[in-house]
Amino acid sequence: MTDIATAGHDDTTPKSLPPSLEALLARLNPEQLAAVTCPRPYVLMASIPGSGKTLALVSRAAWLIRQGFRPTQLTALTFSRKAAEELQDRLARLLGDKGRGTWAGTFHALGAALARQYATFLPRGRTAAFAVMDRDDSRRAVKRLIRDLELKEDPGELTELLDRAKRANGQVLAALPDPTREALTRLIPAYEAFLEMRDALDFADLLLVPVRLLENHPDIRRQLQTRWRHILVDEGQDLDLLQQRLVELLVLPVDGLASGDGTSPGLTLAADDDQAVYGFRGGSADYLLRFTQIYPGATVINLGENYRSTPEVLVPAGRLIAHNRRRLRKALTTQNPSGPVPEVRRFASDKEEAPYVAERIAQWVAEGLAPVAVLARIGAVLTPIARACERRGLSVRVAAETPLVERREIRDLLAYLRVLVNPNDWSAFERVMGVPPRGIGAKTVAHLQEGVIRQGVEVTLAAAARHHKGLAALLTLLATLRGRLAGGPAATLRALIEALNYRAYLSRRGEPDETERRWSHVEELIELADGWECCHGGDIREFLDHLVLSEVDESHVTSYQVIGLTLHSAKGLEFDACVIAGVEDGLIPHYRHAAFDDVEEERRLFYVACTRARTRRLLTVCHERMLWGRP
Repeated sequence: MTDIATAGHDDTTPKSLPPSLEALLARLNPEQLAAVTCPRPYVLMASIPGSGKTLALVSRAAWLIRQGFRPTQLTALTFSRKAAEELQDRLARLLGDKGRGTWAGTFHALGAALARQYATFLPRGRTAAFAVMDRDDSRRAVKRLIRDLELKEDPGELTELLDRAKRANGQVLAALPDPTREALTRLIPAYEAFLEMRDALDFADLLLVPVRLLENHPDIRRQLQTRWRHILVDEGQDLDLLQQRLVELLVLPVDGLASGDGTSPGLTLAADDDQAVYGFRGGSADYLLRFTQIYPGATVINLGENYRSTPEVLVPAGRLIAHNRRRLRKALTTQNPSGPVPEVRRFASDKEEAPYVAERIAQWVAEGLAPVAVLARIGAVLTPIARACERRGLSVRVAAETPLVERREIRDLLAYLRVLVNPNDWSAFERVMGVPPRGIGAKTVAHLQEGVIRQGVEVTLAAAARHHKGLAALLTLLATLRGRLAGGPAATLRALIEALNYRAYLSRRGEPDETERRWSHVEELIELADGWECCHGGDIREFLDHLVLSEVDESHVTSYQVIGLTLHSAKGLEFDACVIAGVEDGLIPHYRHAAFDDVEEERRLFYVACTRARTRRLLTVCHERMLWGRP
């Protein structure tokens, strides 16, 4: 793995302003230019939807390089791998080879890289080869532990509360009802023991570990601050407490006092507090309101010109969000030409709503406005509209399909890769022992787990293999495949699939159509591995981290005429035409979030939905709506 703290420096500093960057700066509006060229070390780009904040952030990075920073001295933290890659690509296009070398990635990717690099400081039982437990792994673990501990609480609720408790250092416990708090108090140590036994970290650990590392080891903190001289953060309104703390540790000097003398790293944070809609994940707009207190001398520059929407779309959205009290006051303007006035339609029921919406969408598609987005607070609202659109012959995708890495066949193959790079990954071993079936039943697995707890994975399996032919054959296969790891993830996957005769295994498990669908997912995984190797090399552990820490990519939805999205999943997207369905009390705002503390976030969420459209927007309201089989 690349040493992210001591990677080779590019000592070449641009001596003249590249024509492409000069032309770009000339195109920026005054507010963007002020943010890009601000000499102050701490800058908050307070943006609005469609204001070009990504362009401003990339331009800021290019301008810093022009001022003498090496690309390797900049680090960009984003909330999606796609956004990170886009930033790197834009820098390279602006500055050529002189723009290459900036580290860009998600917070979790940074956390995983730091955890592996400083593995000697990991929690007990973890090694540099630790497995990353994704959210599905965590849900399965919690479900098992609930059964073992004979708890009665809902597994989904406890999984969410467990993650929140870890991120908030247990502070969430005090506000819980007594039975839930007692259940969580019993679950947490059992869950941590579960992770330790499997040499694993979960998503919360990928933030906890680097925060504790930097808090407890000032020498490492100084090393990273010397390495990274300016931190750029996108979507700053979505930072939870751990992510906020990690940024502070990377930027503020060890004595805790911000300085403007250049001895500590600088920070540029692009954010829109009016789009802070992830409170349930710990995100908070309050961080932005306190920015100048956390970073004394910080400059806040408003990016208030919208380049996306017509005035008719934008002005009502501005009036809506103005009702929120806890927010940064920003201009909300556009010079785009006028367009149609947004519609609001009322219906007696969703049976009337669906055909009307489908008809209107068909009209928009005929005008060349596809894809048209249908947005709703909950997915159940989308179903009747999607069916009505399909009856009209429109191609429809409701973006709630299972991501590739969560599909059974992909999890099978990734479990093998996990075991190959980490023989102590017991969670992955439990899966591969049954793929394909080897006569290793539930009783045998339970017996093996007892041994794993006492003496570890490798010793237990080696001893058991002497008396179990199926297990012995599995260990022999794994030993053979480990000898081929140097070939990279794609070659290893191909060898694994051939050794397992995996396509035949899939055909024995389902109908021909189902087999072909699952096999197409396997081929997609191999294509991903080939693409990864071309860009990043052949380290299988890094490839696994890349897959587990990647977000669902909806970039291909433009091949459909109608896209169904929840309000949360629509964030960051834009469409010529949008329908917002179910604008009814109880849905928008959602009845579970009607309290004062939550209603401002519900208003922000509706504001996000209202600002996705460029020229057309339709809002629908139903007097009666059928949800989950009942009105």
